[in-house]
Amino acid sequence: MAFSNLLSEKGFLYASAGSGMSDYGTQKHPVQLNGLAYLPIADGPTAPEIRAYEIRYESTDLAKKPYFFGWTLGEFLLAASRMQDTAGWQKDWNNVRSSNYTDENWVQIYETSDATVQSFYVTTHGLFTQSLYSNIISDYWGKLVIAPCNVYGDSKVSFGNVHSLLGLKRAVR
Repeated sequence: MAFSNLLSEKGFLYASAGSGMSDYGTQKHPVQLNGLAYLPIADGPTAPEIRAYEIRYESTDLAKKPYFFGWTLGEFLLAASRMQDTAGWQKDWNNVRSSNYTDENWVQIYETSDATVQSFYVTTHGLFTQSLYSNIISDYWGKLVIAPCNVYGDSKVSFGNVHSLLGLKRAVR
C-alpha cells in the first residue's frame, strides 16, 4: 500500500491522496484509524496510526462537541482498545451518552448523534461489541493478551473455552 504518499509533515496520514490539510478537522470518519481498528498493517501500531489516534478528536468533524457521524465513535472505541488506552477508551465511552449516540436506557445505538428518529446502526453495534471484548482478550497484534485495556477495574470478569487464531485455548477468570 502506498501509505508513504499520504504521510504529512506532522506525522499523520492524510485522508486521501492530494487532499493535504484541506479536510483536516472536517472528516466524517477517521479513516487513518483503520489499521488500528480493522486490519493491522504491522506487528503493532505504526507511528502515523499512533498520531492519528492522539488527534482523533481534532481530525474528525464535530467530535470535540461531542457529536459523531455513523460508525465514528465505534471506531474510536475499538482503536482505544487496540491501543490499550484505558483512559482514552473511557473518554470515548463517556461520550456515547453525552453525544446522544444512544437512548437514555442504552437500548440502541443511533446511526449518528441525535438521530433518534432514524434506524439504529448495526455496524456500530458490532464495533462496540468488538471493543468490549477486545478490552478483555485480544490477539489483534499477533499475540494473545489478557485484559489489554482493562476498563472494568476490580469487577469480576470470566469466560472459558477461548480459542485464538494462534491456536491457543484458555479459560480466564
